Amino acid sequence: MKRKIDINCDLGELKPPDGNDLELMPLISSCNIACGYHAGDTVMMRETVALAREHGVAIGAHPGYDDKEEFGRRFMELTDRELSDLVLIQVEALQEIAARIGCDLQHVKPHGALYNYLARNYAQALIVADTVQRIDRDLILYVLSGSCSETAANEVGITIAKEGFIDRQYLADGSLMARSHSEALITDVRVMGERAVKLALGENIRDESGASISIPCDTLCIHGDQPAAVETAVAVRESLRRSRIEVKSLR
Repeated sequence: MKRKIDINCDLGELKPPDGNDLELMPLISSCNIACGYHAGDTVMMRETVALAREHGVAIGAHPGYDDKEEFGRRFMELTDRELSDLVLIQVEALQEIAARIGCDLQHVKPHGALYNYLARNYAQALIVADTVQRIDRDLILYVLSGSCSETAANEVGITIAKEGFIDRQYLADGSLMARSHSEALITDVRVMGERAVKLALGENIRDESGASISIPCDTLCIHGDQPAAVETAVAVRESLRRSRIEVKSLR
C-alpha cells in the first residue's frame, strides 16, 4: 500500500492578484512552471523558480502551445520538427534560468491541449519523449496514467511519473472528460480530498458513469489557475495527512 505521493501544481501562469503562487507553493511538492508560450514570461519564470527553491519544491517545465490568447487550451497542428522545437525551446529556457539560481529541473509536464493531444497520439508523444530525453536523460516526464504518452515514454526509455487528477472527471477508458462538458470539473473540495487519498493508495475511483476504474499514479495534479486552488490544496493535504500519506516529490 502506497504511503507517499507527489502533489504537482501549474504555477508561474498568472500574476497577482490573479495568481496564488505564494499561497500554493508551501502546500505542494513539485511545480510545473509556465515557460512563456501559453502563459508567463522570463521574469515570472525566474521568480517562480526562486520561490520553489525557498520552499524546497521540485521544479518542472510546463511547455505548451504558443497560444496565450486561449491559455494553451486550443489544439495547434504541428510537424514533428515544430513540436520538438516547441518543447526544446521552452524546457531549455527554464533550465537556463534555474541553473542561474542554482537549481536543476526534476521533470517536464506538457500543458493543456498539448498534454491532452499527446495522451491520445502515440506518434507525437514519441517525439516529445525523445526530445525530453535528449535535453536531459535524467528528467522525469509527467504523463496521463494509461495513455499514449505513457506508452511512448516507456518505448523511449525515459523515466515517467503517472499522473492522476483530483479535479477532473474520467471517462471509462481512463481519459479525461473534455473541459467543454458541463460535468468535466469537480469543484467539491471534500470529494477532491477523498479522491486524492484513493489515488494515492492505489484504490479504484468512479468514472463519469459511476463505474469503478483504476488509475495508477505517482503524482496528483492541482490546477493553480482555479479560483479555489488554495482551498483545494489545503483540503487535499489534510485528507492525506489523516490517512498517513506523506507528500513528497519524486526525487
